[in-house]
Amino acid sequence: MIIGQGMIAKAFSGYAEDPKHIIFASGVSNSQEKNRTLFGRESQLLEQTILHHPDQKLVYFSTCSLYDPSLQNSPYVQHKQNMEQQVQRLAQQYLIVRLPQVVGNATSPTIVNFLYQAIIHQQSFTLWQESYRNLIDIDDVVTILNEILANPLFTNQIINVATDKMINVQHIVMILENITKNTALYQSIPKGSYYSIDIAPIRPILTKLSLNFAQDYVQKTIEKYYAQK
Repeated sequence: MIIGQGMIAKAFSGYAEDPKHIIFASGVSNSQEKNRTLFGRESQLLEQTILHHPDQKLVYFSTCSLYDPSLQNSPYVQHKQNMEQQVQRLAQQYLIVRLPQVVGNATSPTIVNFLYQAIIHQQSFTLWQESYRNLIDIDDVVTILNEILANPLFTNQIINVATDKMINVQHIVMILENITKNTALYQSIPKGSYYSIDIAPIRPILTKLSLNFAQDYVQKTIEKYYAQK
């Protein structure tokens, strides 16, 4: 069963008729969101989903933004912490997956989408010089979770499904400038932070799947989805 209609939900379409798992991909995805009504809707839907399907393993997508010092007190991160606690409290079987910035055919305001749209439309934006992000291809998220759920692994645990590459946001801008052949218009300010994401628990899976996140991984991932737009 799949709950949701966005990029992640579509990527996991193979689980639509799966009687063992619920892919809960219907939640607030914008890290800048402050609307508590939207937060409340996700909480209510999550609770109803768990209560109506107690025998299925719930896969809930949380966020690696919990590790970002600049976002830890944000309404979005606090909401995701509350949702994780709700899953742990209500679900008999669950897997909480903390994701970084996922790159794919998204229409939601992901950081890459935001920057791409700003660059192609020559819109000015503010760039935090010290801001770093972790980007992962949605196809790799699916591949990793297929392996985890098939075995199964990490039942009733929280795991990070991310890469070992933290990239400065200015580098993402440079990649998009090369793709679009446009010059980004931005004001650079000395703000932001670097943080790390522990992916040690999934490294055996990455090795088995031959996912090594090479040095050019981020550039190739962005090109994969944006070079042909």
